Amino acid sequence: MVLTGASLQRTSLRDQALSVLREALVTGALEPGEVYSAASLATELGVSTSPVREAMLALVDEGLLEALPNRGFRVVSFTEQDFTEIFELRMMLEVPGAGRVAELGLGDRAERLSRLVDVIERTAASACSPASA
Repeated sequence: MVLTGASLQRTSLRDQALSVLREALVTGALEPGEVYSAASLATELGVSTSPVREAMLALVDEGLLEALPNRGFRVVSFTEQDFTEIFELRMMLEVPGAGRVAELGLGDRAERLSRLVDVIERTAASACSPASA
């Protein structure tokens, strides 16, 4: 076979909209407490309403948006307690995981993981910056 190892990635408009909306939530472009309509966001993205509505419903299922009948979708606000609980959960999962990685060694994955850490830190910094508040 000529194309051994090659693969095509096909993503639906819903998946693309979901990715864009998730990024907008993380960066603060979609603000907590604000109500957004699928139609207006679809217009901004240049697609029909259906894939954006489907993406927003997926975010409702994840607890990041709240559906408001005949109004749109509200971005869920997180409390200080929510962040504390998320931090504690991450500590319970990530500390043992980091220990296991240290035991196994990173090998040729160290550079890729370092780039991923940089992306995560930049995203977190932009979400926490005064411009996004």
